Amino acid sequence: FFDQRAEVTLGGRYTRDYREGGGTNLVTGAIATPSSATFSRFTPAGTVSFKLTDDVSTYAKVATGYRAGGVCLRGVNCFRSQFDPETLTSYELGLKSYWFDRRVRLNAAAFNSKFKDMQLNFTNGVIGQGTIQGIFNAGSAAIRGIEVDLQASPVEDLSVTASYSYLD
Repeated sequence: FFDQRAEVTLGGRYTRDYREGGGTNLVTGAIATPSSATFSRFTPAGTVSFKLTDDVSTYAKVATGYRAGGVCLRGVNCFRSQFDPETLTSYELGLKSYWFDRRVRLNAAAFNSKFKDMQLNFTNGVIGQGTIQGIFNAGSAAIRGIEVDLQASPVEDLSVTASYSYLD
């Protein structure tokens, strides 16, 4: 639409994960009761792009992601510790462009990625000769930033590239 200068791309993924774990505590010899969990999620994504000219286009993208929860098997006292799935929603605005008879390429993007129930590895302390370790849901987090890539070919057989990234 818009005179064939705009595009809409939609996608999605359905994931179903089954996790099971159990084992023997190497320090105490205790047998852990097997633990299991099932996780599933549909993660959609969409992009709208608009071609300003044959050499300059912009886009906006929203995507979701998912990392299954699980059953922690590391450490001395971790056999029955379960953790929830981690989810991500990412927003991105960008520019892809060529200039000066395609001798200069400039690409730029700004993004904001929001995590919910972020999974992190923790070491909780020491018991005997082992550590208590686990994967826990640490809460929410955000990663924001910009990326800029510039490539110029001022003369034949020579290209100069510069990149800049900022993450918060």
